[in-house]
Amino acid sequence: MIKKHAISKNFYKIIGDGLSPILIYRKDSNKKYNLNDLSTKILVYEDRVKGWFLDIGKELKKNNEAGFVILMICASYIEGVVQFKLGKSSKGQSAKVFVDYVKSLFKVHETVARAIYEDMRCGLFHDGMSRRRIAISGELKYPVMIDINRKTIGINPHLFLQKLNKDFNDYIKNLKNKRNKKLRSNFSKITNSNL
Repeated sequence: MIKKHAISKNFYKIIGDGLSPILIYRKDSNKKYNLNDLSTKILVYEDRVKGWFLDIGKELKKNNEAGFVILMICASYIEGVVQFKLGKSSKGQSAKVFVDYVKSLFKVHETVARAIYEDMRCGLFHDGMSRRRIAISGELKYPVMIDINRKTIGINPHLFLQKLNKDFNDYIKNLKNKRNKKLRSNFSKITNSNL
C-alpha cells in the first residue's frame, strides 16, 4: 500500500511496502526530488524550519499576547539548529550548546545567556511560564536588554525571533554554498538520521 507522508510544509514523500521512500515531491509543483541529494535535504530542512516554526512565529506577532509562544518557538529553534551546525546531538549538553549559541548570536555575557537558558527556555518548557529573571515586552528596543536595577533580562520576543530568522537565512545561504564543506558535512550527519 502506497502512502503520502508530509516531511515538511511543502514537501512529501511517497512510501511503498513500508520500506524506503520511493519519491519526494514539492506540493506546489509536483516536481520530483532525490532525497539522497544534499541540496534536497537542505530545501526540506529550510521548509521545515520556516514553514512549521519561524513563519508561524511571525504570524503570531499579530497577536499581542503571543510573546511566550513566540519564545517557545525561538528556544526550540535554537536547540535544533545547533545540532545541525555542530553535526551531532546536543543530548546531555543542551544547556552548554544553548548558552554558547545565545552568547555568540546576541553578544551577551555567559551569565546572561545562562539566565536565558534557565529562566526562559527551561521555564517555558518545564513550568509553562518564564521564570523570575525574564521579563518580556514587545516595546523593548533590542532583542535582549539587561535591567541591572531590577536584576532582570528583558526580551522582546519579536526582535528575538527576527534575529533568529536572520541567523537561519544566513545559515541556509552558507549551507547552499558547496565550498562550506565542514558546515555541509555536519548538516549531513544530522539529516541522515531524521529525513
